[in-house]
Amino acid sequence: MQALLDYLQNHFLSEPQLLHRCGLSRERLARLQREGRAPQPSYALRCSGVVTSYFGERALGGVLAWYPLAMAEWLVEADQADAAALRARFERRYRAEWARLAAQGLADAAEANLDEEWTHFLAGTYWRRKGWPMRRRRIWMKSGRTSWPAPTACAPAMPGWRRSPPRARPSP
Repeated sequence: MQALLDYLQNHFLSEPQLLHRCGLSRERLARLQREGRAPQPSYALRCSGVVTSYFGERALGGVLAWYPLAMAEWLVEADQADAAALRARFERRYRAEWARLAAQGLADAAEANLDEEWTHFLAGTYWRRKGWPMRRRRIWMKSGRTSWPAPTACAPAMPGWRRSPPRARPSP
């Protein structure tokens, strides 16, 4: 558990940290997520347990949400732009990154289904690199490679880093 917490603290922002950086309330973030203008957290830790201190024991429970470091930049824009403008920004960045990877031989020339990629992005399944949304492992595997390159600063090694399929989003 400590390794996971260390990893999250070093490579992600907790929800309170993210909200503080962006100057948003929890309610505003939830609304942006419902409207399809902001992604869900990359990690959600459902916690329960007992805390023991000098004052006694207390049962605790809740969810801790963690977001990529570059999410602050996205949320500042999401708070001002409509969903169509945000989707267009995502597509421009996606195509530019895809072209860059293709030029390096890391992706084929054919683009992915952008509707599917947008859905994954909103579900919180993207790694973030320099503020650019990119699902690196998926692109790498689409390129026909059979092994994953060594971890880097933007995709550090972490046991269990593979994400489960996108979570269903709650209805508004």
